[in-house]
Amino acid sequence: MASRLRTGSADMAPPISSGRGPVLWGCALAVLSIALGFGCASTSPARFPSGRALQLNVPYFPQQVGLCGPASLTSVLNYWREETSVEEVARAVYLPQLNGALGIDLTHFAQKKGMQAESYTGSLLDIKDHLARGIPLIAFLNLGGRVFPVGHFVVITGLDEAREEVIVHSGSEANKPIPYQTFIAAWEKTRYWTLQVLPPRPASL
Repeated sequence: MASRLRTGSADMAPPISSGRGPVLWGCALAVLSIALGFGCASTSPARFPSGRALQLNVPYFPQQVGLCGPASLTSVLNYWREETSVEEVARAVYLPQLNGALGIDLTHFAQKKGMQAESYTGSLLDIKDHLARGIPLIAFLNLGGRVFPVGHFVVITGLDEAREEVIVHSGSEANKPIPYQTFIAAWEKTRYWTLQVLPPRPASL
């Protein structure tokens, strides 16, 4: 992993994908083995302030045990002025048998709200591009090992190039800084699973 991260350049190449990836759940011990298709977020490049920090003003909702997925999605939906509560999202996506939520269910919930939502394989450069355009992302991390994974959803709210830190809403902490290498090590174990949520497309004339 370390050989793929170029410290200081904020450049990390995601693994080659065959077009299929794991179905992911957060805040639960589970085997990441069920497959789903990843989308591909096509966006126009934007310029991140080189060597500086950038942080978005994303609403924070504390993540109770088992509800990191619903809380993360609630933060992003409210950022886009789609008023939603953690309880509403949890009622729709929380699975007691997993003590968490599936990434695909978070995606579908956002889509049912009329939002543009898709999951894809992200990268550090992709994070910088989205933040520069004012778009927060949801990332799925594995805080455990590959045999005994501990899934956890976080909201990416900012990035500090000088300190080499990704800034996230995570658990009971808002805008928590995490070193690049720590973040990427946990993200790599989920194949860099990322969820992009955008407002509805304007109605065509």
